[in-house]
Amino acid sequence: EVILGSVESIGEIAGAEVIKDIGVSAAKTVRAVPTASAVVVNGEKVDFDSYTIDGSNYFKLRDLASALSGTEKQFEVYWQDNGKDTTITLTSGRTYTAVGGEMEGKGSGAKDAVPSAWKIYLDSKMVDFASYTIEGSNYFNLRDLAKALDFSVEWDSAANAILINTAKGYTR
Repeated sequence: EVILGSVESIGEIAGAEVIKDIGVSAAKTVRAVPTASAVVVNGEKVDFDSYTIDGSNYFKLRDLASALSGTEKQFEVYWQDNGKDTTITLTSGRTYTAVGGEMEGKGSGAKDAVPSAWKIYLDSKMVDFASYTIEGSNYFNLRDLAKALDFSVEWDSAANAILINTAKGYTR
């Protein structure tokens, strides 16, 4: 059963390679604090519902896809549930299709974050992203996504801002 979208090439996923160097989330419940920094995407301030967990920033996947739609680093998100497994498939270079609820609300107050273990594929390759579930929504490590999708994430300490630039590639 397809919950939010469909996968055009599910047959390609069966023989997927695994990208092993992106990272895996810890196996314990942690506290997530709303990100206090401004977020700027390609020069424009964007209000994300994002959290800081153990010094890293976590964003809703669909919020980021929505914000990057129309750029050279855009990606589509498919959510599939076959009754046994939930699979998230990301396809780079495709315009994001909104499903509703994107960019709604901004987190307030610290929340419990439970590690997620989703099966995630990017362009038919299995990837491991650090991810957490917070009040029923899934949040993914921003730098993991930036590395996999090859967009720049920089920290501007003077402006207390996270800078996302899709015209530049990922560097640590």
